[in-house]
Amino acid sequence: MHKGVRDDDALARPDLSARKALQRYLRKQAIPHVDANKVKAGLFSQERLRLFDFVVHREATSWLLAACDGGPSNALVSDLREWERILGPGFLAVVAGVDDEGAIKFRTTEGEKVDIE
Repeated sequence: MHKGVRDDDALARPDLSARKALQRYLRKQAIPHVDANKVKAGLFSQERLRLFDFVVHREATSWLLAACDGGPSNALVSDLREWERILGPGFLAVVAGVDDEGAIKFRTTEGEKVDIE
């Protein structure tokens, strides 16, 4: 059973957005990642799609990780799927959200649960 990932230091604070909570979690767990906002201007400045928040490097596939407060909108899911198409094989769009108990949940754009660890 997928229980989500809980990081009490990062998620117990209700003032944190899902993006900030996720960023703190990635840093605390020393999970290799790139903040996509830092690279978009140079690489994808002409794209009109909503940007994912982080690229998390996994063994076989890099995750295009979007933090989402609440459930992902159809527009976000559509944009993430387009990013998968643009970047090609080896990239998987994943939405991360914080549940009511403060756990981070990871799901593909098809709604499949995935684990970051």
